[in-house]
Amino acid sequence: MSTTPKLLAVADLAVHFPIRRGILQHTVGYVRAVDGVSLELARGRTLALVGESGCGKTTVGKAILQLIQPTTGRVQLDGRELTGLSRKAMRPLRRRLQMIFQDPFASLDPRLPIGEIIGEGMGALGLVQARAGSAAVNAAIAALLGQVGLDAAALHRYPHEFSGGQRQRIAIARALAVQPELIVCDEPTSALDVSVQAQILNLLKQLQDDLGLAYLFITHNFAVVEYLAHEVAVMYLGRIVERGSVDEVLRTPRHPYTQALLSAVPSVQAGAERPVIRLAGEAPSPASPPSGCHFHPRCPRADATCRCDYPAATQLTETHIVRCFHAGDR
Repeated sequence: MSTTPKLLAVADLAVHFPIRRGILQHTVGYVRAVDGVSLELARGRTLALVGESGCGKTTVGKAILQLIQPTTGRVQLDGRELTGLSRKAMRPLRRRLQMIFQDPFASLDPRLPIGEIIGEGMGALGLVQARAGSAAVNAAIAALLGQVGLDAAALHRYPHEFSGGQRQRIAIARALAVQPELIVCDEPTSALDVSVQAQILNLLKQLQDDLGLAYLFITHNFAVVEYLAHEVAVMYLGRIVERGSVDEVLRTPRHPYTQALLSAVPSVQAGAERPVIRLAGEAPSPASPPSGCHFHPRCPRADATCRCDYPAATQLTETHIVRCFHAGDR
């Protein structure tokens, strides 16, 4: 998408989960959670991955980090292939790739004080040599807490003693502890109050400016996309149907699904409202996707071609790509 050298390159990524039935657990089909996703991300940039719940966004993030083994496809970090690496071979690369989860309480071990939660990864990856709890380790953790806007006194407290926003700051500090280059943010603000969401987004933006971090930001909130992201990819039923710069996709969406999502976003500018597009039915199951274009059962423009064939990517501009037979319709 950008001319900046790519930190992350994903090509034809697929994650299919087997459906097993009967006493012998025979495989009778597959849930195609991710079905041929390709994307790129440069250093210091943010790519937002958007779409309805269940479209496969989180699975993409976990497959990139090799927390889920991809069925097919390639994931490269700085040109190095990650897919197929053993756990031992993947271990030194873990520090370059981190994830911030949606629920900051569920992702923090309630039995451990904050200092141990943050320091655990540092010790596991050999970033600190001193024993846990030592002055050197505590000083490093206190500096991380300060970086995310928390007092060093938090080091000895437990997750339940903090608010949701503070817990998410702790989760961010844990991710930063191993000095990553890429962070997958899985809807990190959706469980927070609106005012706290803004604080966390401001923090993430500041950290990106200070540290040159790249973010794959998984969300369904277009206001977040507009504020934080440089590029956006719209996902439907395991596939990316439109991607481009934030300005291209948000101002001139060309896929009917993107247009429908954006039509539901309220505008504060007078006269800027789009007519609301109401989609028929619900998204099909990834266990039995429709023939042709997966979106055709809900699409107001669908015709016989849409029902039979899946559209190839249409390059609208150097950075704007859409998969739709009617992308030229206005």
